[in-house]
Amino acid sequence: MTIEVNYAVLTDSANALRRIAGEFNDAVTIKDHYGKAMGAGSIERALGTFGGNWDRHAKDLVERLQKTESTFRSVAESFREQDRIGAGSIQETGSAPSGGNTPR
Repeated sequence: MTIEVNYAVLTDSANALRRIAGEFNDAVTIKDHYGKAMGAGSIERALGTFGGNWDRHAKDLVERLQKTESTFRSVAESFREQDRIGAGSIQETGSAPSGGNTPR
């Protein structure tokens, strides 16, 4: 059995998750400035109510995105380590593992 891992896809996905989490963090910061810019007290209060809910949900989403990013990076590193171990055993014995499959 051969398992192929596309490290570029894992790394690109982790990077995309980091960027998305950053965008949500930036959105929370920007939201905090809108109420003051509007000037009207009722608009500022409405944005404050929306913002409170937004902050809670955005924080949860950012944490989940960061955990998923970390998982992607850990998976890629785990497979890389297994590739290094497999490559080392091939070099030591001078032949491929039984079955003729080479690690990828």
